[in-house]
Amino acid sequence: MANALKILIKNAVVTIFLFSFGCTQTHSPLLQRMAPFPRGAICRVAVLPFINQTEFSQGELLFYRIFMGGMVRTGYEIAKEGDIRDIYRQMNIYPGMLPDFEQIRVIANRLDVQLVVVGTVNEMTDKTGADLNPTLAVTLQLHEAKTGRTILSTYHRREGGQYRKVMHFGLVNTPMALAKNMAREILDSWASAGLKQCSN
Repeated sequence: MANALKILIKNAVVTIFLFSFGCTQTHSPLLQRMAPFPRGAICRVAVLPFINQTEFSQGELLFYRIFMGGMVRTGYEIAKEGDIRDIYRQMNIYPGMLPDFEQIRVIANRLDVQLVVVGTVNEMTDKTGADLNPTLAVTLQLHEAKTGRTILSTYHRREGGQYRKVMHFGLVNTPMALAKNMAREILDSWASAGLKQCSN
């Protein structure tokens, strides 16, 4: 009985350790697949204006522009921001509003894109002084153009201090630097999940 209790306690300790290690060491984006990716390669994408749920002024615009730039560098053709805003005005979609599935389908059709990205900045801080450790949390969804339905939901949260650099060289201590790293990690995770990019 005593040996069985010792084994049970030992297993519980190991489980807690592994769980804690996984929580502290795993910084990959969390992906939830809702539907299969469209067949074939994805060439043209619309990134809709992101929503800001933080007190960081224009935090959504900062991540929006950085994420779009990351998609362009990765090789995607991105619908023009001005064209999207024109369609928003025509459809009476105001800043801070998330389009519904039908609106996403209409927007995608007008822009002639294969996928639509919708995003929310959930957390953004810019800690200054001795504690240069910005934080950023975002939620992104990929929507199928034809139906507007969600294909993939992504949540990613990081702190600047989680990027350890030798002798502080290249230290991630600004929201912009953190956003660039996180955008790259999200795009890499989408590729690993099976999103096929158009080869130019």
